[in-house]
Amino acid sequence: MLKKIGALSPSEFENLTFDCVKAVGLRNVTWRTPGADGGRDIEGVEYTRDLSGHDTIYRWYVECKRYSASIDWPTIWTKVSYADVQAADYLLLVTNSNPSPNCENKINEWNASGRRPKIRTWRGYELPGLLRNFPHIAVMHGLSENQSDLQASILPLALLATNIGQVASVKVV
Repeated sequence: MLKKIGALSPSEFENLTFDCVKAVGLRNVTWRTPGADGGRDIEGVEYTRDLSGHDTIYRWYVECKRYSASIDWPTIWTKVSYADVQAADYLLLVTNSNPSPNCENKINEWNASGRRPKIRTWRGYELPGLLRNFPHIAVMHGLSENQSDLQASILPLALLATNIGQVASVKVV
């Protein structure tokens, strides 16, 4: 990778996270910072449809932590408590590091209790794999110099240009 994820500024890391959560399917994504973010940096919704055709909406709060050390439970607990009060269904912790062992235990205990919000994590060692699935995001954020990533990053733009061209030609006819 051209630039390491840990070398991103906090706002660049949040911007990277914003692009990633949109890429994996979060909808109505809102970046809540800078300023008072109300316990989350990003929020969005996930729509799922069950076998009967019933739609369910899940509210996601996303907290970005670009830390040089592991993250402790009190740091996460403040975000969990806010998301709980706001009736969020999920809290996604995105970090370039990892939760501490004690924090991992507390996250597992919280999730096993059946309480909301469920806590999910994207750990630092998982982010490069996520970016391999979305090479255009890696390129956009200066995290790849791989020629195939550069070529793959142009594909969404090319498809958009093709769609615009098709719409324009239909309007002319």
